[in-house]
Amino acid sequence: MSRDIMRLAGRGPGMVVSAFAILELAWVLKAKKVPRREIAHAIRTLMGAEGVEVTHGGVLLEALGRFEGGSADLAECLIHADGQSAGAGTFVTFDRDPRKEGWGTSPEDMLPVLRDPPQPA
Repeated sequence: MSRDIMRLAGRGPGMVVSAFAILELAWVLKAKKVPRREIAHAIRTLMGAEGVEVTHGGVLLEALGRFEGGSADLAECLIHADGQSAGAGTFVTFDRDPRKEGWGTSPEDMLPVLRDPPQPA
C-alpha cells in the first residue's frame, strides 16, 4: 500500500507529509524492532521521493543525523534541531538526560525554574 501511495505522489500533484507523521512512523518502526539505521533510511527515502514534501524538512534532516549517530529517539533529536534552528542555546527534555548525547540540560536542573517561575516585573 505505501508503495502505491508513493507512486501516486510521483504522478502529481504530490503530497505533503507532516514531520509529526514522520515521528509517528519512527515510533511505529521502533516498536516493531526495526533498527535505527533502517528507520532513518526509510524516512530519507520517503523525503526524497518524487512528489513528496515533508514539512520542516531541513530540521528533520538535521535530526536524522543526530538520531543515526546517537541513542536519543527521533522526537528528542527533532526537538533539539528545531530549537537550534530557532536560535535556542539550551536544550531540555523531560523524559531523559540529554547530556548523554552531549547536548542539553537535565530535567532535574529545570525543576527549580518550573517550581518557582520568574514573576513579571
